[in-house]
Amino acid sequence: MHANRKHFPWEDYDEWLFGETGLWNGETRHPDVLVLHLGLHTCVHAWHSPQMQNNTMIEQHKKGLKILMENVRKAIDRTPSHMPRTKVIIQLAGRAGSSDPNIDHCSRTMNRVAAYEGHRQGFAAFEREEIERRLLYKSEYYRDVSFIKPLLHLESPAANIIGTSLVALIACLQRNGTDYNLRYRPADV
Repeated sequence: MHANRKHFPWEDYDEWLFGETGLWNGETRHPDVLVLHLGLHTCVHAWHSPQMQNNTMIEQHKKGLKILMENVRKAIDRTPSHMPRTKVIIQLAGRAGSSDPNIDHCSRTMNRVAAYEGHRQGFAAFEREEIERRLLYKSEYYRDVSFIKPLLHLESPAANIIGTSLVALIACLQRNGTDYNLRYRPADV
């Protein structure tokens, strides 16, 4: 398994990584499972700008998500028939941890764009934010009774629950397989 925690959707090394000389070059061993964890830092950086929300960054990153997903798809499609195809999971961003509705809205929007573009390429989406939202249900907006602190990176047992859920998704994909020829084609919006 290869986990790639990305701060920004399309970065300079992605061109190599998913390009013809990267991991999916048809000759070297490539990961059986690729988990792309992305989206959170876009909103954290865009909203903590000293002046105001950085809408330009948000829009560039939305476009970058499409470029990333298309290039990952091209990389996977270069896999020779005698080699196993990489299963791709898009791990959507978790909670921002600040209880700032603007960051939450930005993060949820980026998650929807990432899921949409990932599904268009036939990739599974792991809804980390949904799991964390349920974990923080009784803690996030009433700090007098806070069982789990709503931080950017949640404390235990959140990481254990997220990790176990991700392993369960990987096991499900391995057991049931996926058909990369049948891609979800959502209607244009």
